[in-house]
Amino acid sequence: MTFADLLILNGKVLTVDKNFSIKEAIAVKNGLIIDVGDSDSIRRLAGPRTEVIDLEGKMILPGAHDAHVHAANMGVLLNPMCLNLFYPNIKSLKDLKEKVAEKVKSTPPGTWIMGIGWSAVLMEEFGGDPTKTVTRYDLDDVSPDHPVFLYHNSLHMLVANSKAMELSGITKHTPDAKGIVRDHTGEPTGIFEESVGENLITKNVPPLSYEELKKSIGYCQEELNKNGYTSFADAGLGVGGSYQMCDMWGHRVIDVYQQMSKAKELTCRASIGVFPFSGGLQSYETLLKGLEKTELPKDNDPNWVRFWLKIWLDGMPENATVWMWQKQDAFGSHGTSLFPGETDDEQYEDFLKTVKHLHRDGWQIGVHVMGDRSVDKCIDAYVSAMEEFPRNRPRHYIIHGELTTPEKAKKAAKYDIGFSVQPTDDAYLYYIYENLNLKWGKNLTSDDMSAFKMLIDYGVNVAGGSDAPVTFPNWRKSVQDAVIRRSPVNEKIYGAEHAVTIEDGIRMFTINGAIQEKMEHIRGSIEIGKVADFQVLGEDIFAVNKEEIGQIPVVMTISDGKIVYSA
Repeated sequence: MTFADLLILNGKVLTVDKNFSIKEAIAVKNGLIIDVGDSDSIRRLAGPRTEVIDLEGKMILPGAHDAHVHAANMGVLLNPMCLNLFYPNIKSLKDLKEKVAEKVKSTPPGTWIMGIGWSAVLMEEFGGDPTKTVTRYDLDDVSPDHPVFLYHNSLHMLVANSKAMELSGITKHTPDAKGIVRDHTGEPTGIFEESVGENLITKNVPPLSYEELKKSIGYCQEELNKNGYTSFADAGLGVGGSYQMCDMWGHRVIDVYQQMSKAKELTCRASIGVFPFSGGLQSYETLLKGLEKTELPKDNDPNWVRFWLKIWLDGMPENATVWMWQKQDAFGSHGTSLFPGETDDEQYEDFLKTVKHLHRDGWQIGVHVMGDRSVDKCIDAYVSAMEEFPRNRPRHYIIHGELTTPEKAKKAAKYDIGFSVQPTDDAYLYYIYENLNLKWGKNLTSDDMSAFKMLIDYGVNVAGGSDAPVTFPNWRKSVQDAVIRRSPVNEKIYGAEHAVTIEDGIRMFTINGAIQEKMEHIRGSIEIGKVADFQVLGEDIFAVNKEEIGQIPVVMTISDGKIVYSA
């Protein structure tokens, strides 16, 4: 008789199978589930060396999957070397300056200081005005001798002080380059947008060593395990990310993942979004150049490290880099894509050529889109590629996609185009988009943003993530935010009709994440033959008040049949 390595008994086993059935016990052998049923029947698989966990009625469900993480960035944020500037840590410009001044006191002069997370829209002094922002002058008086660069909470722009600009050789006389923001006199304000602009500063910052990158991924894994996660998608690593975030988005991070996988140091399964655009500037031409320089490991174990391809089609609303159909009053334009071209049509043609090339070559593609035009154009490009070069379920997907109309949701469902969404991030964006007064769709408002229920009802696979470090990776809080849709800034509930059920919220962070990764045959539910990735909750998610779902503790996380976290 075959004995199990591990028995988990007397629990409330939320299998998240197609029937959302509930069992009592699980048997595990060699990291795989070999049986699921009632405790009495599972006990028969106990042998002399079998480990037994008695859950005493606690709920156990599949390990959570985070569909959008920047792991090395999250790990660095957990390290004192980086300033945590996220709301509510920073509610005002005064708070920001005090935080920088405090770091200056403990940092040798001339040493670079990095921070992540500020948002001018959420700062008291700016009163929600989307046309105002932090500049280098706000930082200079508290950091005259230290080069400082602070990433916006979206990671799509940074503000650098004058010392950082001086060391980077950027002055009023620097030739115009994409990504440099200037005032009416032509003087750079210290704001640098998107990777092409950010790189002008960060290429001068000493990169993290391999060991520091490994530690950062390790810190992130530990935090994810504490919150029940056993897998995640790292959204954008490769030659196009060199210099970004002290090379935390560069190709070296892929090497670190492979080393950790071979050494069995991964406690979360990683799905890596390869970003191959040479120089970080996206176009069909830079794609071809970057792919020539991209060497992915041939001997990776896809159960632990798999690859897809990441594209940024546009940026984000607060710096007017979203691609919209209508002119936005706050910015005086309808925005633009990140692809080259004098006209919208030229930009789309270059993007379409890029998507078709990648689709034809067999890649699964995930595209960052936030404007309503970029959502529409991305779905159109996917459909065009799939119709011209038929493939069996490529499962391309949209990342973010807050401004999606019902018409495009139906089209996405028809062509099996998924959505990777971030409910906790969106809870902040409701307020921000409302202040921006974005014009989109057919009389749609911020109440219609992030219409998760609509997507699910139409049959779209919706996978949930955090975009960490943009928001903290707590899937229970994200389910709460998808169920309630309340902004933490003004306490207002936006679009209650788009709220999901708790069951669908759980699916978003388990089986739907596995479906996005084409790994639903391996993980995402508790069924025979799948990997033994589980999490145990301290409270029943269906029994607590909906306002308290985010506070439910994870008391144990099991990855590949081994306990990786225990409270």
